[in-house]
Amino acid sequence: MQPITYKTPELRIDVRQDDHNWIIVYGPKTLKSFEKHAERWYFMKLESMLQRLSILLRDRGVKTLDLDGIRQVNAMATSHITLIAKKLEGLLASSTLEDNSHAKY
Repeated sequence: MQPITYKTPELRIDVRQDDHNWIIVYGPKTLKSFEKHAERWYFMKLESMLQRLSILLRDRGVKTLDLDGIRQVNAMATSHITLIAKKLEGLLASSTLEDNSHAKY
């Protein structure tokens, strides 16, 4: 599966998958710095990975404890998580179709 990349002005987040885990790679926006200095978090469940990603986006967005600001950050994080989840859903559906196309009946 190709990584799904999310970028903000100061950071980059890649969502990846290996044979056993969902992986969040989180770090600086520039590619050289990203590969060298990025943090990697591993999750066995997709649900756990999306929850942690949601918390990360919310934490990065909160600048003050102003209620309107928190609502905006919450809406932004929810929107981004929804987009990432839809991309993952599409990739998972296409990989399932590819896996089934090679099956012998």
